[in-house]
Amino acid sequence: MLEVIGDWLPLSHAIDALDAVSTGSEDDSYIWLRVLFIACWIVGAIIVGSLTLRRRTP
Repeated sequence: MLEVIGDWLPLSHAIDALDAVSTGSEDDSYIWLRVLFIACWIVGAIIVGSLTLRRRTP
């Protein structure tokens, strides 16, 4: 169960991309797909954070 969840977390994709770069075992599209996945997590976290935080305007 935890392995399935871990496969969707961004750190798994970052490690896969770094491993592919260091060994040269994958092509560029594989690496950019992993980077895109991480970027989607970042954008999603910013959106969720902006929706859940209250504004404090004077």
